[in-house]
Amino acid sequence: MQHESVRVSGSNELAHHEPSVGAAVERLLTASQGVVTKRIDLALLEARDIVTHSLESAVLLALNLVWIAAAWFAFAVWVTTLAFGDQSFASRIAVFGVLNAAAALVGILIIRRWVMPRKEAA
Repeated sequence: MQHESVRVSGSNELAHHEPSVGAAVERLLTASQGVVTKRIDLALLEARDIVTHSLESAVLLALNLVWIAAAWFAFAVWVTTLAFGDQSFASRIAVFGVLNAAAALVGILIIRRWVMPRKEAA
């Protein structure tokens, strides 16, 4: 360990200058606080990025669902009008309802088959 030599004013003696334990602990605490602060800042930035990405994804999903619903209703109206155009309005509405119910049933079956976890037979 090297000691710094400092000439004490008014004296010919050399004094050795060593940092005190208190100063060393203070520097250690300051450095530790800086590291903790930087980690907290990094965690906050990552959390903000995750929230931003999640919100953007949710908005895009909602817009896509609206477009899919609009396309489905347009298709269902077209099929109903094409197949039952000469029927009464009430009959066409009934066919439209049955067509939508069938599509909902197919959607539920798809979700149950591929999205929901299967229970293993014991």
